[in-house]
Amino acid sequence: MTKSMGVKEILGLDSVQGLTSDAKVLFANKVCRALAFGLSSVILAQYLSLIGLQDHSIGLLMTCTLLGDAAVSLLVTLTADWLGRRAMLLLGAVLKLIGALIFAAGSSDLWLLLLFGATVGVISPSGNEVGPFQTLEQSILSEQVGGAG
Repeated sequence: MTKSMGVKEILGLDSVQGLTSDAKVLFANKVCRALAFGLSSVILAQYLSLIGLQDHSIGLLMTCTLLGDAAVSLLVTLTADWLGRRAMLLLGAVLKLIGALIFAAGSSDLWLLLLFGATVGVISPSGNEVGPFQTLEQSILSEQVGGAG
């Protein structure tokens, strides 16, 4: 006889109950960031067009975001253990905030948007997270759950 699954089991919420508070914060952060990445990918190209960027500039910006994400991810991966994973997550959050503020200011200066808004700010034109946060969170989460399996 099979046991019927409740809502908590179907949604996987029962597995979250035994996690540390740090692990729960990581999950909440991931949910918020996934929502933001998804929403921004829907409106990013339209927004850039509305602030006056030409199509070729928008394409260049989107390409540079992917290259910048790869470069920042490599840099973070190489320095995270030396500087500390939590410090790197905090630094990443500050960089994302700076990038968001530059985009929110409505600047149409392509170089400012390329350097700070897209590359250092680690945005994602695809709606998927391609930046350094995910790998850092996975390494922190593996330490948090330890031998729980």
